[in-house]
Amino acid sequence: MKHTSKIPVFLLALSILFSCKNDTKVDGETIMKSVNTEVSKEKKDSPSNSELEKLKEALINKTPLTDEQLVRAFPKELMGFPLDEVNAIPGMSQVYGQFNNGKIALSIVDAVGNKNSAAITFLSFYEYVPPSNEKSKLIKIERDGFKTISDYKYNETEMKLLLDNRFMVNLSAKAMTPDELWETFDIESLKKYKELNR
Repeated sequence: MKHTSKIPVFLLALSILFSCKNDTKVDGETIMKSVNTEVSKEKKDSPSNSELEKLKEALINKTPLTDEQLVRAFPKELMGFPLDEVNAIPGMSQVYGQFNNGKIALSIVDAVGNKNSAAITFLSFYEYVPPSNEKSKLIKIERDGFKTISDYKYNETEMKLLLDNRFMVNLSAKAMTPDELWETFDIESLKKYKELNR
């Protein structure tokens, strides 16, 4: 999306360069500087870019939750199934658990401090989700106010979303489409994380 807006500016610069007659000299370096200036202005004026910068600043100034806090806030039940097991990944500000004998998995990353790239990368990637192919179907959709990216392949769904502009949530389930997974999943099961983000 960002690249398509650069194309008209670049084409304009090329047309000026090639439409000039021999008696008029055009400095290619000057043209490229003007193109780069226009592209830089466009990047600065982009609302999504400034929103990402604000979020990045907010996240970097927060203190990550401890492994114990992440584990305590983890849901004991998900989609009607009890928790099989939950583990914190030391030094990663991440907790991972399974439900329904491993058929459902949930991972949560506290994307603050030096881990904020997880949130920023997700939001940047959300703007450009590559096209689906025969083996994998990527689906970008806003569900109940949450930006989600789902990868559906081999009858299994992996869904990513950003909770409360802080927590990267990765939910996966076997034998479910993205729509079925979202309909079954209750976002309120993660409310303890939202409470910790005050």
